[in-house]
Amino acid sequence: MKISMLLSKYLLAATFLLVHLPMVTADDIDDFATEINSAWSSTNDSQIATLINQRLSQDTNDVVALSVKMYYHLWIDGNITNAQLVATHLDAIVQATTNIAIVDVLTEMKAEVDGIPLSESGSFPQDALNQLRHETRGIFPGIQKCVWLAKALFPFE
Repeated sequence: MKISMLLSKYLLAATFLLVHLPMVTADDIDDFATEINSAWSSTNDSQIATLINQRLSQDTNDVVALSVKMYYHLWIDGNITNAQLVATHLDAIVQATTNIAIVDVLTEMKAEVDGIPLSESGSFPQDALNQLRHETRGIFPGIQKCVWLAKALFPFE
């Protein structure tokens, strides 16, 4: 019984990777991160949303786009419910892997969703967002984790 469950989990993971691997390249992920960072540093939040939605329109399970979308909901629009929904979607994708490091990173990312200090209006306070933009010096918060997660799930040669 355990062997057949383990085998089915590996087959599910292999099928998932075969379906998604050809759609994404390491350069593609890096280019997306560069575009996100550029939009973040110029405070062009609508461009960040556009970039995310463009990728997700091509593949609703795009890990790097979903990860960035989760952080977008945290840092930019303060919609914790949407951030949690995206985190749940990511969790479903990551469950296809047995790599503990990947699961640990996603667990850490999801903890950020639950630990974000929101204002009374339910959004990330604007002064805190401005400070975050200054402190991150043009690097979208969490982008390194997003890129790492996508590349770890889909290793490139």
